Amino acid sequence: MSKTAAPPFRRTTARFVVPNSNLAPKIMRDLVKALLVATGHPALVDDARVCVSEVITNVHLHTHTTLVYLDVTLLHPEGVLFAAWGDDSWSPRFVPTWLNFRGDEERGRGLLLVRSCPPTGA
Repeated sequence: MSKTAAPPFRRTTARFVVPNSNLAPKIMRDLVKALLVATGHPALVDDARVCVSEVITNVHLHTHTTLVYLDVTLLHPEGVLFAAWGDDSWSPRFVPTWLNFRGDEERGRGLLLVRSCPPTGA
């Protein structure tokens, strides 16, 4: 069985739209994984799934939106950019703030986790 080379890099942007439900994070994680594998970026999958899960969960929990949108752009062979939003003109029920975050709090850790992803990765 011969190994095939990864496809040559091409800047790729995909938009995914799903209903805002407790299933939205899992659906988006799976879609992002499929995109990254299909475009020859399997090394980015783990970090990407964590980041996508956190940002989509935030849209689900903190907006009144009916749809959740996610744009995924492959910036270079080792990097990906995510943009997540809802269809409610950004009217959040809760706006996270870093100034009030304490290490022992149960909420607000997700965005810190996203910020810790390597800049050359997801």
